Amino acid sequence: EIINQLKEENKKLRAEIGNLREEKPQSVEQQLERTMSEVQALQRKYDSKKASNDKKQSHLENLGNKLMELSVGSKLCSSEASPEMRQIRVLENRLDKAMIK
Repeated sequence: EIINQLKEENKKLRAEIGNLREEKPQSVEQQLERTMSEVQALQRKYDSKKASNDKKQSHLENLGNKLMELSVGSKLCSSEASPEMRQIRVLENRLDKAMIK
């Protein structure tokens, strides 16, 4: 029984040795080429993400500028001292007087 077990183990080990002999280690040039292609792919991905980020940053700055312009414009229009608001009050007063008569 022990002899049969050792024979089986010997067969498995011989098969593994045969498999290892068939496998050839990659040459340094092949490893370098594979690594360089990975680096290039990552560089392209980085460049793409950076361009997208720059575009979104520019759009954000434009929206911020528009927001500032609109907030300044709304402050001017909502001001009670503005000439337009004074004219509106005058016209409202005239309308009220006309409605009373």
